[in-house]
Amino acid sequence: MGGLPLVEVPHPVGTISTDALNKMAEAVVESIVAGLTRKNGKAEIGTEGGEKSHDPETEKLITVPSDPAALFHFVAARGWSDGLPVLPPTRAAVDAMIGVCGLKRDHVLGTIPPLNGIATVEKIAVNAVMAGRRSRRISSS
Repeated sequence: MGGLPLVEVPHPVGTISTDALNKMAEAVVESIVAGLTRKNGKAEIGTEGGEKSHDPETEKLITVPSDPAALFHFVAARGWSDGLPVLPPTRAAVDAMIGVCGLKRDHVLGTIPPLNGIATVEKIAVNAVMAGRRSRRISSS
C-alpha cells in the first residue's frame, strides 16, 4: 500500500478542546478529501467531467483462494488490503450472513462514493465475512 495517500494530523487530539479539534479538522479536511478522491495524483472523473458512475458491465465475480493464508496474499498482492487478516468469503458464510439480515441479496442499500459503486446486501455480506464478522443476530438487550 505504498501509494496510499496520507494526511498528517497533529496529536494528541483526545486532550484538546472541541473548538481546537474543530479548527484542526478544518485545516486538514481538504487534504483528506483530495487523498480519498484522487488516484495517482489525478482526479478520477468521467468523460463529461463528473464522477464515475456505476457500470454493471465491469462487475464480475472472481475466484479467490479458500485457504486463509493464500487469500491474504492474493488480496495483498492486488492492493486490496490494509494488512489486516482477510477470511475467505465462502458461499456458505455469505449466505449465512445474508440470512440474518432479512433482506434479499440483490437489495440495494445505497452507493459508495467517490465512484458511486452500488452497495448490495450481498456485497456488504461478502465484506463482512472477509472482515471476520460473525453471522448472528445481535440482541438489543
